[in-house]
Amino acid sequence: MVRFGDARLARSAVIAGFAAAMLVPVSAWAGNGANFVLYNQHTEEQGETEIKLFSDFSDGGKGEESYSAQLLEIEHGVSDYWTTALYFEGVKIDGEDYEFGGVRFENRLRLFNYGHFLNPVLYI
Repeated sequence: MVRFGDARLARSAVIAGFAAAMLVPVSAWAGNGANFVLYNQHTEEQGETEIKLFSDFSDGGKGEESYSAQLLEIEHGVSDYWTTALYFEGVKIDGEDYEFGGVRFENRLRLFNYGHFLNPVLYI
């Protein structure tokens, strides 16, 4: 039986894992493919307001301009089951002025209490 408390064994395993990861040829790809926004069943508590700022950057590649975008999200729990959110987006494309990209208004309505096996959320 192997004891997980053995520091030398743990250190050796970590070093071997890193060495194996460095030797395996891996290609990485990140790009401008499909973008999906997924939500879980979490909704804000009633009266809770959350403010978030997201940033995004893309190196255009293949002759396209690079851009950066910022998204300000203001999310509020109307009730324990209903969350409403307002989004403001700004965008900066190389060679152009910073512009207002758009605004959107979203609502998420959780149908059941937490703890249900399936807990669908209506997204509007």
